[in-house]
Amino acid sequence: MFALALTFGLVGVVLIDSLGSLAARGNTRRYAAFVPLSYLVWLGTGAIAARSQHQDVGLAIAHAALATAIVGFFDATVGWWISTRLGATPLLANQTWELRLRRVSTRVAVRATLVGILGGAASAIV
Repeated sequence: MFALALTFGLVGVVLIDSLGSLAARGNTRRYAAFVPLSYLVWLGTGAIAARSQHQDVGLAIAHAALATAIVGFFDATVGWWISTRLGATPLLANQTWELRLRRVSTRVAVRATLVGILGGAASAIV
């Protein structure tokens, strides 16, 4: 189930970032409309990962946290790279790829992990 959770999360990130970027080319406001889908992918990843250890709630939540941390980091790096290359999130004139990556990746990875823990907790309790 853990591998399934990772596959679900990674494929979801690629699809959301690719399709969202193509739909919102150059218009970051429209790209932001796809953010709720990322939250659903993170919740789902956490829920699926937690199911791999359903007897132990603590371990289930730990699996959810690990899976969504991986997916969140992937989303914050590879997903953001995809959206930048497809024109949805252009760099500002005074920004570099590295500076923006550092700012965004930590925030997204932490947020994904927290959302995934919620999904994992809900899945482990039910």
